[in-house]
Amino acid sequence: MFIDLINLHPGTLRVNLWISEVFSHPIREFDGSLRRGTFPLFVVHGDMAVGVKDRSLNYKLLSYLSQQGISFGLIHVYDENYDHNISSYYLEGCKVIFRNHFRPMGGKTQLLQNCVSSFFYPFQYVGRHRGIKLLAATVHNYCFTYYHGLRFMKRQYLPVLPIGKVLPLPLGYTDKFGRVKQPNTCTVVERKYKWSFCGNTNNADRKIMLKTLRSCEPNLIYEYQGFMSKESFSGEDYWRILNQSIFIPCPRGNVSADTHRLFEALEAGAIPIILRSYPFQPYDYYTKIFSAHPIPAFSSWIEVKHFLDNSTIESAEKLSATIRQWYADFKLKFQQKIRSTLLAIAKKNLLINNIDELEKHNIN
Repeated sequence: MFIDLINLHPGTLRVNLWISEVFSHPIREFDGSLRRGTFPLFVVHGDMAVGVKDRSLNYKLLSYLSQQGISFGLIHVYDENYDHNISSYYLEGCKVIFRNHFRPMGGKTQLLQNCVSSFFYPFQYVGRHRGIKLLAATVHNYCFTYYHGLRFMKRQYLPVLPIGKVLPLPLGYTDKFGRVKQPNTCTVVERKYKWSFCGNTNNADRKIMLKTLRSCEPNLIYEYQGFMSKESFSGEDYWRILNQSIFIPCPRGNVSADTHRLFEALEAGAIPIILRSYPFQPYDYYTKIFSAHPIPAFSSWIEVKHFLDNSTIESAEKLSATIRQWYADFKLKFQQKIRSTLLAIAKKNLLINNIDELEKHNIN
């Protein structure tokens, strides 16, 4: 294979299996060397050692390679807060970036347009406020909270991303789930629960989702605090629950609309349910990731409740078959897109010789 897939942060990557699957290549840990006849593709994320104000994506190493005329690509993960220093994107040697957590290409005009639009998408307050109270709640949301504030929104749009270099990489499933995922799943009629949710309930969106949907039965709800908590189910138990559930509501992650839960539901043959937008991301998030898709998408959890209340086994079976076929096609086409993109770049940028002793240029 012409690429060399390298993890610059040994021991910290939670999506090895997903990245290996979609890039059709195993990941190796960085040992200070690059291999002749390959195009290096580094898995990077913000360096915790340098602090929140300068999470540099190993800028020391990458700038050195660029200065030496060595080309490379990046797989940028974990930038959910949009607070990583993305200076590496603009290096001459950086030819392509695949990144988690979709980020608009940016610009002040786009930021202003979406900031204005965001006042029309106050989903976490649907069912609690109306009229002036709704507007007041939205203003409060922007002015007095960190994650939903203007600072977070600004980080999504500025600086402007290098057009043509950046491709969205779906978040995928965690290694904990991937190690136990099975090729065969239950049919809709065999599934025990209409819907289920097992996860961290530390944000308002998830609390509102559970409060709204709890009366839709049969369901299974298991709540705990903290990502990958010790209280969470094992990979085997989590797979079993997803495989026994017809629908999986997918509230937003810690900050972004994106969540591993959606991809784990798809892998288990369940039907994920999503919200299109949030106040701090006032665009159809998953359409940006997938383009057209058949995943049920709504404007509020109240709409989701109405959907679940009126769903039948027959309608669910039909929707499930459509989504399974779409997801299989999506992954295949995405793998083909990755390969064709990297082939076009690698033709001119394969390493001529082995390169060693690069660990001294690595921030870690």
